[in-house]
Amino acid sequence: MRLGLIMLLLLGCVHRVELRSKTDVVDARAVGSEVRLTLAPGAARLVREETAGHVGDRISLVVDGEVASRLRVREAIVGAEVKLTVDSPAEADALAHKLMQR
Repeated sequence: MRLGLIMLLLLGCVHRVELRSKTDVVDARAVGSEVRLTLAPGAARLVREETAGHVGDRISLVVDGEVASRLRVREAIVGAEVKLTVDSPAEADALAHKLMQR
């Protein structure tokens, strides 16, 4: 059983949020240029705490040791439903697939 590791890294900082795709990511679907992500309750709480103080900062989304996307925190993530906006529908499809690898 392979557990994927997802990290949100603040660029230029040591700050990160680590999630395990097997237990923390419930669902990830591409819709146009967005990835709609559903997190387990514990993961949602962790992401809320970590994003609340970093609105406007750029982060890297790291999956299994690779940077999967670079994002800007537009607002604190306060629930289990998360929208990640990327540059294209193809990038959204690839990111959703990577997030759901089990």
